[in-house]
Amino acid sequence: MGTDSKRIFIIAGEASGDYLGGKLMDDIKSIRSDVEFCGIGGTSMINAGLQPIFSIDQLSVIGIWEVVKKALYMKKKIDETVQKILDYKPNVVVTIDFPGFTSRVSKALKKADPNIPIVHYVAPSVWAWRSDRAKNMHEYVDKLLALLPFEPDLFKQYGLDTVFVGHPIATDTDFNEPPDYLKNNFLESVGFTPRYDKNYYQWKDNVKNWSDDTITIKLCGTVEAEKTATYRFSREEKRINMHDRFQYKIITLLPGSRKSEIDRHMPVLKEFSEMLSQRYENVRFIIPTVDSLEERVREYTDNWDVPPIITTSKREKIFAFYVSDIAVAASGTVALELARVGIPSVIIYKTSAITAALVKYMIKIKYVSLVNILADQMVLPELLQENCKAGKIFDCVTELIDNSAKREAQKQKFKTVMKALVQKDPQLAAKEVLKSFSN
Repeated sequence: MGTDSKRIFIIAGEASGDYLGGKLMDDIKSIRSDVEFCGIGGTSMINAGLQPIFSIDQLSVIGIWEVVKKALYMKKKIDETVQKILDYKPNVVVTIDFPGFTSRVSKALKKADPNIPIVHYVAPSVWAWRSDRAKNMHEYVDKLLALLPFEPDLFKQYGLDTVFVGHPIATDTDFNEPPDYLKNNFLESVGFTPRYDKNYYQWKDNVKNWSDDTITIKLCGTVEAEKTATYRFSREEKRINMHDRFQYKIITLLPGSRKSEIDRHMPVLKEFSEMLSQRYENVRFIIPTVDSLEERVREYTDNWDVPPIITTSKREKIFAFYVSDIAVAASGTVALELARVGIPSVIIYKTSAITAALVKYMIKIKYVSLVNILADQMVLPELLQENCKAGKIFDCVTELIDNSAKREAQKQKFKTVMKALVQKDPQLAAKEVLKSFSN
């Protein structure tokens, strides 16, 4: 970049914000090439050209009580970030969601230099809790980019320039369905035999032993342990029904994008996986995660009876969605991703007892998943806190597996939800940021 390059300082504090930030940066660069980015983000933003000041993992705190416990640490990170912004002298600062951190950075920055424009991407959920936040946000944010169509009116009445820019997931072509041969390639690359290819010889690498009435096959997903299963059938069945005999039921598990979410959800998902494996002979699991959490997820899955496939890239995650029958996901943006793909799902979530009690006291909505909120009905089952138990997850998942009408009902509602999130100009967010450049 030359000396005349425009500078954007951009901040995301979690995986969903990193996704939004990466897409925003790509759109900005496609409009004008003389822009450089510095700030805080994850893999998506770094791949889009971000110069990170520190790892996004250093902000991996969730919940009211968790933030309180790390207050001094977070204060240090806020001060460090503000000083980096002042040193960088950006044309605009973009903060993405993560209000516990980004709002404090914005307030401190406005005191230090009120002339730096601040754009906040993703309106705080004032319609869900703490509606008072809408009243004074204009004091430290110059422009607000909203993902939901009903949000601008909530903030404009208090003098904040607010624009509905649509939700990127609704128009992100990365989420378009890939052809079957690419799904097969993905399945093979992670250890499965393709579900769609009926050629018996596709099974030859997994077959360990033959006899007239049995076959022993290595289970997909195994890496170190040599786990096998033996099936009994006639020689004629071997010849005719190999594909049908070994058809997998694939379940995608999404335990969350923070360490605290992994720690709370993985033990429950392990118990659930054992229950489901006993119910369905050929069930397999895929766990999409991010690079920074892969080791932690592997630690939790080392002793699973049916070892899961663990993937870390966005591309692999989307393939996992499309080859899956059902998903079980921690509440968050991923619910919209699953709706975009059309995968029947169950939503789970656990947090600390103190955080849960405080949120329950303050929250004023019937649902936590955006899919349910936008549909104004329980499209996805929500198993929260004391209901986030293996047995309840098992009941919801088996009902979806065994009831095609339930699956189809979810898929139809997904289409309606996605339509509500579309903005005609998919680059509107980028254009609004560029409008905010200081001279």
